[in-house]
Amino acid sequence: MAQNTETDTFLESNQSPKVKIVENGNGDAEDGESRKSRLACTWKCGLISGGIILVLVVAVLGMGYYRYVSKLTGKATSENSAEWEEKLSGNANLGNDSDITGMYELVSFDDTYDSYLLAMGTPSFVLSFVKMSSEVLTIVAPSNLESGTWKYHLKTDTRQDDWDFRLNEEFSIPWGRNKGFLHQICHMNSPSELQCDKEERKRGWKITSIRSFSDQGFIESLNFTSAQVATKKYYEKTSKAKLKAKKEDIAKDPDAPFSSNTDQDDDFWEDSW
Repeated sequence: MAQNTETDTFLESNQSPKVKIVENGNGDAEDGESRKSRLACTWKCGLISGGIILVLVVAVLGMGYYRYVSKLTGKATSENSAEWEEKLSGNANLGNDSDITGMYELVSFDDTYDSYLLAMGTPSFVLSFVKMSSEVLTIVAPSNLESGTWKYHLKTDTRQDDWDFRLNEEFSIPWGRNKGFLHQICHMNSPSELQCDKEERKRGWKITSIRSFSDQGFIESLNFTSAQVATKKYYEKTSKAKLKAKKEDIAKDPDAPFSSNTDQDDDFWEDSW
């Protein structure tokens, strides 16, 4: 009777263990250790590349932010709003076009200005940029305030707008970056007070703007009735020469290196206003 035998095979001392062979994506044979090493290298290389790209993106965004902010020349804050309220509240008995006609620079706003901007759809992260921008409004009032054509020219660090209107006649101007139109009708409450009732019909907004003029500037009282938010902005009467001198002072500021060359912005002042 045949006896079943089982033979155990052992490796001799001078033999190496067998290594499992696998194929890589290219169809070439490689052992397990090589494959692990290759995968580890791929993962590390990818992580390093991703980190470098992230650093570059942050650097580009940071430079863009710094360059943009360095171009913003507005100095208006809410800290001195009480002073400007007192200074501009005095009514100088204005009564003709020469009293109102002029250039006006935004110098302050009250503590509720943020709430007003948010109600207008301004993203919260943009608020600081809006408040850091300069704002100059040039008004040319007609010799006959009631029947003539008023001319407005608004200039900020980032845009310019012009519009004409007659009192008691509806007109419209774009708001934001062409987000819509504000339909307005303006009238004089007194020789020194101009009221404009505004409506954004698609959004159902109703806003009242009252500009109270004095010999030193004007106060704009804004009442966003549909959002139940009211705020005030304060404008000082200025001149082209004063604004240009202020801009040159800003350009000399060592903390604003990207604003050091004013030659390229000379056309800012070369207009008919």
